[in-house]
Amino acid sequence: MTTTTHPASMTTEKRDQARRAQFTGTVTNVIRGAGDAFAIFHYTNTAGKLCAIAFYGKAIKPAFRYSFRSEELRTEHCNDWAGGVMRMQERTNERRAQRNQPHTLTVGDVLMSMWGYEQTNVDYYEVTARHGRTQVTLRPIAARREATGGMQGDCTPLPGKFTGEPIRCKVDGSSNTVRLSSFQRASKIEPLTEVDGLRVWPVDHWTAYA
Repeated sequence: MTTTTHPASMTTEKRDQARRAQFTGTVTNVIRGAGDAFAIFHYTNTAGKLCAIAFYGKAIKPAFRYSFRSEELRTEHCNDWAGGVMRMQERTNERRAQRNQPHTLTVGDVLMSMWGYEQTNVDYYEVTARHGRTQVTLRPIAARREATGGMQGDCTPLPGKFTGEPIRCKVDGSSNTVRLSSFQRASKIEPLTEVDGLRVWPVDHWTAYA
């Protein structure tokens, strides 16, 4: 039985060995992006042509492998590609930093998730605990539902009336939202007002099918 080492767990030397096994020729230059963003090998192949092969991140599979008529064309293409990779990396880092910034959810806040295909499901959750700067515990809560027509109606949350087990979640700090599954995200809802200590919630609309 053979095992394959994942590229991310390889040393730079082992990764380069696996990359160089995919082309023949004399390597004249290796250009690397900060933080292993990319690696570009300039080489002259056995036919004497100027070539370049590039890899995203720590990948072994090439992003491109081309030959060029001149050194100027090779340099221009590689610089353009590397610049695009670094700009994409910067945007990714910015989005990650935004998601990881501290959230402002507090215990007692209510979140609503609206989802479904060919119908609109509405689920409510209550924050029952905070964990550090980026995580909370949610519990699903019941809803007051009223039919308004065939297979549809209105609903509002009932905080404190728990219907399920606690769920520990990471909060996207840029939007104060929680991803519950690949198709379901919950966001905080604000009460319209408060009467005698009771919060009055906005009405959400649900639909169903037979």
